[in-house]
Amino acid sequence: MIVVHKGFDGLDISFQAQTPLDVANRLEAAKAAAQADRGNPQPLEINGKRMLVAETGAKGGYQYRVDTGDFGATWKFKQPNPNDPWGIGVSMKSLPLALDGLFGAREQIEAFLDALDIVVPPNGVAIGRVDFAVDILDPEFELVADHFSNKEGASFTTYQEPCETRHGSGKRYTGITFGKMPGRQVQFYSKRADVLKKRKVEWWPIWNRSLARLDHAPLDASEPDESNVWRAEFRAGKKELTKRWNIRTWEDLYARAGDVMRRLSEWATYRTPSRTDTNASRWPLDPIWELAQQALRDDLIDLTSEVQPEEIKRVITDEYLRMIEGQIDGLVVNWATAKGYDFREHQEAWRKLREGAGDRAHEHRLDLDERFSKARRRFL
Repeated sequence: MIVVHKGFDGLDISFQAQTPLDVANRLEAAKAAAQADRGNPQPLEINGKRMLVAETGAKGGYQYRVDTGDFGATWKFKQPNPNDPWGIGVSMKSLPLALDGLFGAREQIEAFLDALDIVVPPNGVAIGRVDFAVDILDPEFELVADHFSNKEGASFTTYQEPCETRHGSGKRYTGITFGKMPGRQVQFYSKRADVLKKRKVEWWPIWNRSLARLDHAPLDASEPDESNVWRAEFRAGKKELTKRWNIRTWEDLYARAGDVMRRLSEWATYRTPSRTDTNASRWPLDPIWELAQQALRDDLIDLTSEVQPEEIKRVITDEYLRMIEGQIDGLVVNWATAKGYDFREHQEAWRKLREGAGDRAHEHRLDLDERFSKARRRFL
């Protein structure tokens, strides 16, 4: 068993600040354009900060919602209103947290606020949620839901999906979640299955960089056992942070985040059954959970990854191109079949399709220029 990654994986913050009127006006115009453009998010740049403005707002009275890309965050803005002082919120994405850690996330957040001329008072920060993840490579591990113990009897949900196993294909548990937000929550699940299902290809170079530091061979995604990575994820919501730990500000988080996550790792535990005791809470900890708890004993605040953003961008772009090419291949088969071609004539079908595409591009050159321009603007 090897820890291939540990770090913060989620961060929600509210700010006691108002959206500047000129920013709100520009967000309103971009939101209206998104609604007119069949819901497609619209690009907007303010003082060098690029974002995509959604057609809708967000829960909590936020009129505007913007996305700053894979390496950024989701921001939420309310219309300026002196009677509603907490007018701005942000949810950091997992990728910048994995690459740059908590300090890097704070720098990015404050730089964005500065670019939009948003002033936050000294105590105008409210941490609303913090997630921390520990990823463990274990070729032999298979989850048994009954091996989990929770002293408080918290509600839990299990997940089963078709998976590859050492014995072939079948169904097995791929995850379990204890607790509910905005309280406390512990989730243990197959991160490999999650990465493959959701095409989160950025995790392969992150894991492989950790393995390289240990002189370990890189993971092969096509080999289920060799890339059998499981994630222990510890989540503290607003109620957990404020009522139990009195965490509200950045400084509070720096001081007590480690204690929060360590306590969560003891609240719900994965254990090895005992032949002489039917009480799961008295069973010994399973080695994989011992390793997860051990990973939480270090200082968690200054964790970063050595993977460069350019490498992640390349991996994400390659995966996106593979997806598009697969879609093109399928569409070409459907087009050729509808035209009356069979599989022996696929080269001729491709030739005809290329000729037609070239003719249409020439006939609608101005429209094509605009479509290319719009596509480029959507890549942040």
